[in-house]
Amino acid sequence: KEKKARSFPIGTVRLLDNKVTDDTWQEVQHWIEKHTKNCECIEAIGSGGNINKIHKNSNNKDGDPLTYQYLTDYYDYVSGFSYDERIRLLGFNPDRADVILYALTVFINAMKWSGAQVVHVPRIGLADGIIKTIYNETN
Repeated sequence: KEKKARSFPIGTVRLLDNKVTDDTWQEVQHWIEKHTKNCECIEAIGSGGNINKIHKNSNNKDGDPLTYQYLTDYYDYVSGFSYDERIRLLGFNPDRADVILYALTVFINAMKWSGAQVVHVPRIGLADGIIKTIYNETN
């Protein structure tokens, strides 16, 4: 199996500040489609506070992935609430209430462009996972 990785200047704060161009989105889409077009079964892995909060709100058991359909439905649901309502009614922290829709957009787009139908949400954070991998490789 060939592994490919690339980082793009897209994140929830950049999206919130309107600093992500259409060209950047197109570059991401092209890269994902190019590197997944010959893959038969694609499953995404999500890391970070936003996807962990989304998973927690789904009432899925730990280890159960979220589906593309769930994320799109959840986006539609959350987008019906104002910033203040997301805090007051949905229980989001203020620093999450303003970026949650952007986070959903990133995951939904990546899954749509790759054809992934599920996203796994490990409880371990990205940095912890990297440290664990390096530790396991050296011992």
